[in-house]
Amino acid sequence: MEASRHAFYAFDFDEQTSLLSFNWTEKSAGMTDDDYTQALREYARLMLKHRARRALIDLRKFRYRLGDPDGLRSWWANEIVPLYNQAGLEKFAFVLPEGEHAPPDKTPAKAEEGEKFLTKQFGTKQAAISWLTADS
Repeated sequence: MEASRHAFYAFDFDEQTSLLSFNWTEKSAGMTDDDYTQALREYARLMLKHRARRALIDLRKFRYRLGDPDGLRSWWANEIVPLYNQAGLEKFAFVLPEGEHAPPDKTPAKAEEGEKFLTKQFGTKQAAISWLTADS
């Protein structure tokens, strides 16, 4: 079920698997840092609304270049991660763009400081969904 759509991205929620997908579009090249943070805030709000246990961010069409990556990482850790924790998120997967080296699928998932969920990167969407929906 499509949960939300914007020129830069679309969010889809699969109630059966409790998976909220964040699919960037190539139009993300025209974003600003404010557009980027608004997108992440909206995703976090939907995460809370649906109490999603699994999250997928598909970066294959993500074209935006962050203006201040370090500042945004800190903002994400302080503002967004607590919302994911509050929602009860268990697994978080990223599908990396073509050309970026994804770790082997067997690489263990890990939780960063302050996170109550496991995060892992993948080279394909199918591998990410398989991990997200596997019983573990």
